[in-house]
Amino acid sequence: MNPKQQLKALADARRGVIVPGAFNAMSAKLIADLGFEAIYVTGAGVTNMWFGMPDQGFMGLADIADHTARIRDAVEVPLLVDADTGFGNAVNTYHAVRTLERAGADCIQLEDQVSPRSCLLQRQASH
Repeated sequence: MNPKQQLKALADARRGVIVPGAFNAMSAKLIADLGFEAIYVTGAGVTNMWFGMPDQGFMGLADIADHTARIRDAVEVPLLVDADTGFGNAVNTYHAVRTLERAGADCIQLEDQVSPRSCLLQRQASH
């Protein structure tokens, strides 16, 4: 069964599934080797591990797509990918979906927030 079919079977089972977050191919391999049924490619984790910075919008679509492709090459379990707010407007979101599909994402998570994200506005206002 391919990862998309595995993900559909998990959804059809209508039960809880623990989906640990991976930030690179090695962490994804460890998660898969431990027997987890799916992996979440975490934007915060990739930003933290790659840039050494908090998740405050530093990473773009090309960055998360590159990490997704490397993780896809390393594991055969379903990948749920953090697509942030779609990296812009509706046209950018359409492009993000297609790009992440090509990179190997089986599912994406989109945040329903305005840009810049509210957590950034709150942080800037407190300084």
